[in-house]
Amino acid sequence: LPGDEFHLDIFNYPAACPLVVIPKKKIAMKSGETDQAIVMKEPRLIEFGERLGKIYKHIGNLDVDLFVSGEKIFLLEMNPRFGGGYPLSHLSGANLLDVVVRLARGETVTEGRIDFKTDFYFMKEPGFVEGNHQSLRGKFSNFQ
Repeated sequence: LPGDEFHLDIFNYPAACPLVVIPKKKIAMKSGETDQAIVMKEPRLIEFGERLGKIYKHIGNLDVDLFVSGEKIFLLEMNPRFGGGYPLSHLSGANLLDVVVRLARGETVTEGRIDFKTDFYFMKEPGFVEGNHQSLRGKFSNFQ
């Protein structure tokens, strides 16, 4: 398809459906996975993701791939899981793994408690994050 490829993480929770929609523009793919992407707060894609979340009423994360060509949005696939692009959502500030743990403990999670940095660039190169070479170890274990 012509246009730009995007990935959405749509996290639903019954009390706040959906809790957050995180759009990422794919810059490069490698072996069928997002290798480079940038987080964007694209209102049209957030609205599209919110509509999907309200229609499907899934619980947890929905991994969505789509193309945007002009005014049209082409939905490619939806997977009810954390996908290969999730590390970018996490590193941009949307710690959805922490949300899963809090929900499992019976805590209430409300809208507005999940935010993320925009214009956050990510490259899946071992140890290469946001333009700096650093270890990813410990980046995903900050919940208790």
